[in-house]
Amino acid sequence: MAALSANNVRESLLVAVRYLPLLVPVMRAELFEEPPRVRFCLEMTTDMGEMNSFLLEMVTAGVHIISNDVMSAEVPRVVHFTHGYGEGSRAEKHQQDLEELFGSRVIFNSYFNGMEGRAEDLSVMTRSPNDATFSAVKRILEDELSIGSDTMSFATMVHHELVKLANTGKYPSLEEFADRMNMSPRTLVRKLGKEDTSFKSITNEVWLRLAKELLLKTRYSIKKIALQTGFNTTNSFSRAFKSLVGETPLSWRSRNESGKPGKG
Repeated sequence: MAALSANNVRESLLVAVRYLPLLVPVMRAELFEEPPRVRFCLEMTTDMGEMNSFLLEMVTAGVHIISNDVMSAEVPRVVHFTHGYGEGSRAEKHQQDLEELFGSRVIFNSYFNGMEGRAEDLSVMTRSPNDATFSAVKRILEDELSIGSDTMSFATMVHHELVKLANTGKYPSLEEFADRMNMSPRTLVRKLGKEDTSFKSITNEVWLRLAKELLLKTRYSIKKIALQTGFNTTNSFSRAFKSLVGETPLSWRSRNESGKPGKG
């Protein structure tokens, strides 16, 4: 209801960004405006194994359907999934079904999950804007969100905060981040350990996602990407990237730009 009563497409998508965890607790969304393109990205905050791809496809389909209801005219977009579509005739049929569902191109083995479109379309007015309804529903959702935040996992909170910092070019050390969270490094490590993860693991996930994005969407040098993802030298960035992905940044960029299936 909040998305449908928003004034424009941007407001509608920001509703999904803020309140998606209420509907799908294991997922979060982000809106990246990089004119002339815009990306609505979906991310799993909990590894659901074989369910990951299914949930991502279903939630993307839901957002797509709502988007069509919201917009006063069909707005072109491309759908992206990081997972593959499989092999053989069934796989090809699966891709055909999805492209028919979305009415747009579907790209598998991409560097993000979600939809990509034109930044100019964010200002498209919705079919039925209603400020009173929009405000009322948002108040209800905010109440639900405040309740849900009490049960949000600590690791998810850390991940969200690190993403916010990374988007501003900040990659804090364990000590710096613990201070930001008003706790000792030892306490931070212990709380994450209880959830079977670590500060290093979450940090790696955050910078690696951004690195892949920059490798594919820009022509930045490896040196510039290294600096933007928190590394002091190209060599340290390349070693860290290879240890997690299995190949150098340049090799990964070249292979994925050529359209071959990706592995990570």
